Amino acid sequence: MYDWPFPRRPPLEGLRIARLTFTGQVKDAAISPDGKYAAFVNLDSGHPSVWVYQIATGSSALVVPDDIGPWPWGARLTFSPDGTYIYYENLDSREGTGLYGLYRVPMVGGTPRKLISDVDSAVTFSPDGKRLAFMRNSNERSEVALIVANSDGSNERPISVHNREDGFTFEAPAWSPDSRQIAAAVGHRGLLGRQRIEVIAADTGRETSVGPQTWWFLGRMGWLPDGRGLVFVAKENTSSTNAQIWQVDFPSGGVHRVTNDLANYFCFTGSADGGYWIALQERVASSLWASPKGIGLSLSGLLLAWTA
Repeated sequence: MYDWPFPRRPPLEGLRIARLTFTGQVKDAAISPDGKYAAFVNLDSGHPSVWVYQIATGSSALVVPDDIGPWPWGARLTFSPDGTYIYYENLDSREGTGLYGLYRVPMVGGTPRKLISDVDSAVTFSPDGKRLAFMRNSNERSEVALIVANSDGSNERPISVHNREDGFTFEAPAWSPDSRQIAAAVGHRGLLGRQRIEVIAADTGRETSVGPQTWWFLGRMGWLPDGRGLVFVAKENTSSTNAQIWQVDFPSGGVHRVTNDLANYFCFTGSADGGYWIALQERVASSLWASPKGIGLSLSGLLLAWTA
């Protein structure tokens, strides 16, 4: 494996990448605040399960068995700020509502506990760990709301509400390091839609756009530890084939491309100090066959990136 700890430098400068898994069946991931563990969703058995991977040793342990689903909406993982819990989404099948609930399970395994019903994104935490935020879709009102609640699921309240067709997407919001603001993706989710980054004041709900840049697709976002920028995966325009890793300065909106390759990147999350980042990298392997159609295979693996 790799020597621990890796040398640390300012975020995203001299980024180095190492592959952690090779199964091709990893579908969601998050890194722990201390950068020593990764939680990931595995589909090897055909049903989603949650595992914890110890980066220094390469060992994995099952945390939640094959009862999450159906993919792709199940799971969407987040570590608690103290690293003791993993939060994830699961279908409320026993209740028969067709909605997804937010569950919490100890990182070392145990009995999951349901905290909130009707959750439509991964959650983000305030820096002190006392509050969380997520997106909630309403089919009846055709709107998506940014919801803030206590970390135990109590005291829910919406702080911003948008029309569903051109408002918040279902990607996870991101709470700023100073706890004052929450970043979110806003824009039409259609094929030709344009999305932008909005920062919402956590106390008043006031919204501010981050620069003039718009995107065809915006993935999960995370703040740099000093609050001076956001990092995320995105497709820049309709001609972009693959989602790449980007950085946008805050509040100026300056845009910086971090990766430039033929892979797709998803689920990009960072450690608390910004020294380590986890992403899913998807590559398509194609072969030529003596048949009417060629066959392509999409393989996704878990990557660790660190600054050096």
